[in-house]
Amino acid sequence: MVDVVGRDLKDIPESKYTADHLYAKGITEYYSGRKESALDYFAQAAAFVGASDEIAAKALFAKAVSLRDAGRYAEELAGYDEIDRRFGNSPDLGAQREVASSLVNKGLGFVREGRKEDALAAYAEVVRRYGSSSDPAIQEKVAMALVNTGAHHGGEGRLEEALAAYEDVVHRFGGFDDRAVQERVALALFNKGIALEGAGRLQEGLAAYEEIDRRYGTSPDPGIREQVAMALVCRGRALGRKVSLRQAIAAYDEVDRRFGSATESGIQKLVVLALVNKGMALGNIGKDKDELAVFDEVERRFGVCSSPEVQRHVATARNGIGCDRLIQAKVLWKDVTQRTEALNSALEALDRALPHTTDKDMVLGNRAYTLFLLGRFEEARESMRQALLLGGKHRYTCEAEVAELTTVPEDADFLRFLADTWREVHGTEPPGFPGVGEAAPA
Repeated sequence: MVDVVGRDLKDIPESKYTADHLYAKGITEYYSGRKESALDYFAQAAAFVGASDEIAAKALFAKAVSLRDAGRYAEELAGYDEIDRRFGNSPDLGAQREVASSLVNKGLGFVREGRKEDALAAYAEVVRRYGSSSDPAIQEKVAMALVNTGAHHGGEGRLEEALAAYEDVVHRFGGFDDRAVQERVALALFNKGIALEGAGRLQEGLAAYEEIDRRYGTSPDPGIREQVAMALVCRGRALGRKVSLRQAIAAYDEVDRRFGSATESGIQKLVVLALVNKGMALGNIGKDKDELAVFDEVERRFGVCSSPEVQRHVATARNGIGCDRLIQAKVLWKDVTQRTEALNSALEALDRALPHTTDKDMVLGNRAYTLFLLGRFEEARESMRQALLLGGKHRYTCEAEVAELTTVPEDADFLRFLADTWREVHGTEPPGFPGVGEAAPA
């Protein structure tokens, strides 16, 4: 971005604007929400007689991105073609950067339109033209094109081609110091790990995650630190699925130890995810109290964080707290005071989880069951209606299974309530499950 951006242009008559001024004005208009006005200024800057190749190319690129944001995709792609036509052979380094960026964006535009082979050709053109460039900004675009190529092959089930693209990134740029380039190398290794894990090549996948940590584990750059944290979380997940839950727990502890004090929301969400996964792993090995302690820690440390992504994972912990309190209430059922206190605590946690969760049917179902056990039947019915509408047969089966855990006398009535609500919502008999065949008495 040129250095005039951010300067006060009010004292300069527009009749005196240079190409730099027009481009800067377009940027100001764009970020002020005046997108049509921005397009006009970008067009003027690109057409300005005497404009440098760099500024004209920047203006055309900004115009194309603005057209994309407005949903004018055909014009966007035409804009990238114009950049290439005008500046594809320019010796100006700044213009070359814009050409490389436009080719990458052109590939992304082709992906959006389902023109996958055209996208691959655009990415290949970036590598062909600029693969030997020594400019870090252009190297980052070459790396991005290769990563996108790998992602395309992976999505098409061409594992070896995907791995070759990712390894090409590491081979070309693995020793570079530029942080933007390093971030692309880390992404290539991460994608490689995901691809290998998905293909059942677990040890190779784990090695890719560990390579990210080996190369960049001490980097101070927030973007790279986020890649490292993500790699460690995925390592824990892979260990939990295929090797040992205890090793997975240790991996999640490592994420918290190294990144637990981070203030960047992108890293915080990964710390929360690691803790939530740790809690679930503890529950799966029978350490229910430790599981609850971890969920409580998530609530204590991140409950007031404003990041939506962090809150999404906090919601999972809150649902876990709610479920634990619910089961606790059933264990304490004969003590009316204690069970009511536990149920109210469960409901509070579930209510706090609901606005942020991506598993709304699960939280709504747990909430409905809690309300039913509290005797708040109408509220329970409305919550269960929503749960069954969203979650269908899977949610019905899960709720019936929960009612079979540590049963209390009211569970028989709940199963009839569940079946009646299913009939009301879906107009059919409920999915087969022991004990739910009879309608509730009138």
